[in-house]
Amino acid sequence: MTKKKIKEILMTRDGITEEEAKDLIEETQAEFDDLMEDDNPSICAADDILAKNLGLEPDYMEAFIGIG
Repeated sequence: MTKKKIKEILMTRDGITEEEAKDLIEETQAEFDDLMEDDNPSICAADDILAKNLGLEPDYMEAFIGIG
């Protein structure tokens, strides 16, 4: 899943603007970056970031941690 697709999902599902979706994605990426700086990042914490910020399931995590 790409961030572009996630942006489209947020815009359609939540009725927000492209700029609002972009901002949410950027905030989420910053939180993931902070989490990945930990010596032992928690997968549960990553799941929580997705759910809290974007209302998405772990399937979308690859867009934020650079895999896939």
